[in-house]
Amino acid sequence: MADVNVDKLVHMPVAIMVGKSREMDHFADQVRRRMIATATPRASSGTYVNSIKVKRARGLSGRGRQITDRIIYASDDASVQIEWGTDGRPPQLIVTRTLQSFRR
Repeated sequence: MADVNVDKLVHMPVAIMVGKSREMDHFADQVRRRMIATATPRASSGTYVNSIKVKRARGLSGRGRQITDRIIYASDDASVQIEWGTDGRPPQLIVTRTLQSFRR
């Protein structure tokens, strides 16, 4: 993964995709849309779903070259608890399920 600086509102990076192309923007948006579709039936409110965004960030490749990354994230304060669960709520595994859907 590239080393990037992300503001404090970003609680859960979902995926980092490298490149400057429109195709990478398109793919990042596909991941975001699939994450929203995965979250919609599981989220208790629209706050989490509406917090799912794509952000461009500058980073470094493994060879030290500057690149543009895409980070798909949910900025809802409860993102981590929604993904992994709490003592009173089971994990929703939204990010996990989204990533698994691309592996099929």
